[in-house]
Amino acid sequence: MACYKLFNGDLPELTYYIVQYLRDEPKSLYSCALINRHLCRITIPMIWEDPFAVRFKSWGGPYGFMDLFSYFLGDDDKENFRDFGIVIKSNEPTPLFKYPTFIKTLVLSHLELHLNNWIRHRTQPRDSYNSCTEYSNKIKGFVCLTFIKLFVESDATLSRLSMKSSVSYDKFLPELFEIIFHSTKFISNIKRLNIALSETDRSNIQEFVLTLSTLAPYIKQVEFSDFNGNLPAVITPQKQLSSLTLKEIQMDDQILDAIKQCFRSLNSIKFMNCEFKQVTSFDALNSFTNLHHLLFQHSDGLKNQMFQPLIDNPTSLKVRSLRLVGKLTEYSSLLQKIGPHVENLVIKLSFSHHERNAFDSVIKYCTKVKFLQISSIDSLDISQICELITSIGAHLEYLSLKILFALNIPCILISSKLLGELGPVLSKHSSSLNYLNLFLSIDPIYMRKFLDHVQHIDLKKLLIRNCHYEDVDVAFDVLKEFAEEQVIDDFVYEIVDYFCIHTKVRNYIDKVQKNKYPDLVLRIPDFE
Repeated sequence: MACYKLFNGDLPELTYYIVQYLRDEPKSLYSCALINRHLCRITIPMIWEDPFAVRFKSWGGPYGFMDLFSYFLGDDDKENFRDFGIVIKSNEPTPLFKYPTFIKTLVLSHLELHLNNWIRHRTQPRDSYNSCTEYSNKIKGFVCLTFIKLFVESDATLSRLSMKSSVSYDKFLPELFEIIFHSTKFISNIKRLNIALSETDRSNIQEFVLTLSTLAPYIKQVEFSDFNGNLPAVITPQKQLSSLTLKEIQMDDQILDAIKQCFRSLNSIKFMNCEFKQVTSFDALNSFTNLHHLLFQHSDGLKNQMFQPLIDNPTSLKVRSLRLVGKLTEYSSLLQKIGPHVENLVIKLSFSHHERNAFDSVIKYCTKVKFLQISSIDSLDISQICELITSIGAHLEYLSLKILFALNIPCILISSKLLGELGPVLSKHSSSLNYLNLFLSIDPIYMRKFLDHVQHIDLKKLLIRNCHYEDVDVAFDVLKEFAEEQVIDDFVYEIVDYFCIHTKVRNYIDKVQKNKYPDLVLRIPDFE
């Protein structure tokens, strides 16, 4: 009886909360929409929050939903489309819902892909569309602006906005900004903001971002790429900012002080390919008592001395997840401060990282790591990686290792050495390990010896990617036998031709291997 009432709409609030759990499962939402009218009204708005996320295929892909949007265009817009040779379907039945109002996510790069596809199928003759690059960009820019204007005028409210440079609409940026600001409702509830625009119209971009930060005061996730405007003025108004990503930014103390103003809400900071030559100190980080995730990637001008004030300050900085890309010696003071609290550690070594004792600070201070991921491993790193795993001991539950791949690097020798030294270490010190992900060039003999060492460990997931071109089937037989004997829940073995432009992957699917590699791989967000 309860189920009968539920599916007949007698319990609307309960139904809504149940369907919310299916938000990330489109197929389930489609099924719910077909059950009855009440569930249809709940699920359709969710399905249409981000229609441009539908996977695009260059040979065709779905474009029918653009026809639904075009139904709501005004007569003047339709006439302009016809002038460009774009034929809009007529005599179609009236849509059941006003779909443009449901838009919550606007990623301009996704919109552009689908518009290109739609225009190709709706332009007659097609030769006119491709005859001139400048003309085709003019068409795409106009169509893009027209549909964004439609969303604005339909009273849609965005929760995510992502804008990246494109030749299709770069020349239309002033008009695009004017359209977006035409309705404060359209941008007032933005929670995620990504800005990566070229500097062809720098003044307009800065004005846009400054205005947006004022009109949308509840942004939680921000990502700026190559933006050298007034970042402090953009960041300071945000009182609910929880995640900040800065890419290719020229950092200075003023920007760090502005970030400091968000210390109560900010729990994730990522510096990617930023320049720190004008930074004197990272003392501002001491204020972040709620900071859980910190990333430094290829940081130019970064020096270990910049983190010294963190050590001198007795305030505890409990960063749970840390990602370091580059030279580890630059972060020794930072590791001294936060290392004892780090549970999820990702390290990507630089190609020219060969520094003696590069892992010393990691080994000394990061002793409670549960999730460890290290990539670009060379033969010189193996002994210290084993020492690090030894120091972590029984805390380690998830391990992911990837060797360095380069044309002049003997991958099979590095992999064999890693397997030879890693096996005894895991056997002796990592009894709690249940997830193992290895990207290697595999010699079946060394793999068998490695598996003999770890056979008493209760592994739940075993992910192997093999980039070696010999004995690939023999390696699979060795791994399959191990997976069957150990009754491993999830086992994946893939062959990857690493040096081809198009990566070739051969999947072995049988009763042991049921999933694909991407479905099982773990990353830091899985632990947050």
